[in-house]
Amino acid sequence: MTRTLITLMACGCLLSCSTVGIHSAVSYHRMDKVQQHVAAGHINHKEPQFGQTPLMVAAWYGYFDIAKYLCE
Repeated sequence: MTRTLITLMACGCLLSCSTVGIHSAVSYHRMDKVQQHVAAGHINHKEPQFGQTPLMVAAWYGYFDIAKYLCE
């Protein structure tokens, strides 16, 4: 637990990434949160229930700006 907190603090994600998951950030069109997750290396995390990637969620909602960002 301590190691996880230290890692999250080191990447600046303690409050930002942990409170809003990347899939939620994409579905709510929160580019700022998506960028934080990508910077933390969470780009290919699959959603546990349906196995969707953040790119799949962006495509589903038609958020082409986020989809393009995730592909870069």
